[in-house]
Amino acid sequence: MDAPVEENAACDEVVIPDGCHTLDSPVSGSVWKIHAEVGARVSSGGPVMILEAMKMEIALETDAEIEIVEILAVEGSSVKAGQALAIAKPVTP
Repeated sequence: MDAPVEENAACDEVVIPDGCHTLDSPVSGSVWKIHAEVGARVSSGGPVMILEAMKMEIALETDAEIEIVEILAVEGSSVKAGQALAIAKPVTP
C-alpha cells in the first residue's frame, strides 16, 4: 500500500530557473484575472494579473519588460501576501 501523500508538502516551494525571478503578491486576497500567459512578453508597467482584496482590484504589474516563464496561480485562487504568483525573466534587447 502506498504511503499517504501530505497535501501541503512542498506546496510553497518554487524552483526559480537561472536568470529568472518571481512576481509576488503585494496583498492577501484572490486572483481575479490573469492577463499574461506563458511565453508572453509584458512591457514595463503592464499588468500580469489582477488581484482582488477587500473588494478592491490590485494590478500585479512589472517594472521592466519581461517574458513570463510560468504562472503559479489560477483565477479564483486565494493568495497570501508575498506569495510567488509567476516566474519571469528579463527581456534583453
